[in-house]
Amino acid sequence: MSAEVGEVARQAGTERSTSECHDRYRSSTVSLCPAAVLLLGSISACSTIAAPDHPRPPLPLPSHIAERYELPGPVNEDYLVRLDERGRISRGRLTCGDERPEFHVILPEVTPAPVLLCLPILAGGERLMWHIADQMATRGFAVVWGKRVASAMQSHQKVDDLEELMRRSIIHNRAVLTWAKTQSWADPRPASIFGISTGGILGGTLLALEPDLGGGVLILAGGDLPDLLMNSSESRIEKWCRKRSQTDDLNRPRLRELMCTKLLSDPARTGPYVPTDKVLLVSANLDTVVLPRNQDLLWEALGRPERLRMHLFSHYSSILGLPSVLSRADVFLKDRLAAPAQSPVR
Repeated sequence: MSAEVGEVARQAGTERSTSECHDRYRSSTVSLCPAAVLLLGSISACSTIAAPDHPRPPLPLPSHIAERYELPGPVNEDYLVRLDERGRISRGRLTCGDERPEFHVILPEVTPAPVLLCLPILAGGERLMWHIADQMATRGFAVVWGKRVASAMQSHQKVDDLEELMRRSIIHNRAVLTWAKTQSWADPRPASIFGISTGGILGGTLLALEPDLGGGVLILAGGDLPDLLMNSSESRIEKWCRKRSQTDDLNRPRLRELMCTKLLSDPARTGPYVPTDKVLLVSANLDTVVLPRNQDLLWEALGRPERLRMHLFSHYSSILGLPSVLSRADVFLKDRLAAPAQSPVR
């Protein structure tokens, strides 16, 4: 983590003081960048599967899917507050209909720059997002990421509530992306997205809804959400599934059936509408949170895009390969930016 990112200023409405922010960002640097990370990141036993020479064309997006995730109104900026002296780091809030997306921005040294929208993990992953944003800004991207709409997998949330949360999360990210592309620091080249775990799952749908995106990196994401959730080793997900079975009087087959009906924001559903050559999928062979079969299913739904496989890592130990993943993502997205623009399918 760069020192400048740690030197954020106190601002109206912030949840933490400057010293608290600095401590959190500094601790994330220590936790993410020990010698072991640098060593294992460079020898992480990865392999790459190339995209097809002639990728399948994406299907036209059905109107009912487009309408489900439409922005509920024009995107207007409520406020934007600088968090450093040079204005590279800021936070803000937007109004879009009844939604109020909040977000952060880290700019590179030179602007205008290509926009990169990052999508966080299930538990928010604030430290991880700051680290990734700082690293990608260092590589020349203008990085934005939104605050979570709400915490997921809470005991009171039913299946309908989970789907509504995912739908609203996608809308919030679309609003932040719409705003970012209008800023003076955004160059005219297509924006890109970078999503990890839950962020990668949401990113799969976002790529279908935003055909002007230049590329997307989806990390540790999977398709077939009912199967993924019912078989995940993530403790929060396991507890939520048990709670739903007990409270809603649903055995596992009935709970799965309900999820199949209600969980529409599944990237396996929207994958066929995404151009294969725009996607880099990063997977972990030892993942028990998002099982390899769910990763494979998403890969198939997306038309078998380029894939980086980490053979020796699980869901959480994959952070040891983060330096390699960020480097590969940088190359992949910049290659997409340099490619001739293609007309989106509608």
